[in-house]
Amino acid sequence: MEIFRGAIDGGMRGGIPTEKHENVITYYGNYKEYVSYLSINNLKKGHVFLLDKQGIIRFRGIGFASEEDISEMLGLAEKL
Repeated sequence: MEIFRGAIDGGMRGGIPTEKHENVITYYGNYKEYVSYLSINNLKKGHVFLLDKQGIIRFRGIGFASEEDISEMLGLAEKL
């Protein structure tokens, strides 16, 4: 797997605007525990989680965000 990381990362970054690259992370490992823990039912949609300092999920978003979703998440983030 180690020898393919550069190609995988490059391919992923190819579909993401350059200014957002610093916000992308690639996880190499068994993701099934995370998917189960986070109750992710659809891997074909994007997921965003806002956690507090204790690691408690304070906001969960799935799919494309609406303006309302973004405002809610940013409001919660400011309070944390």
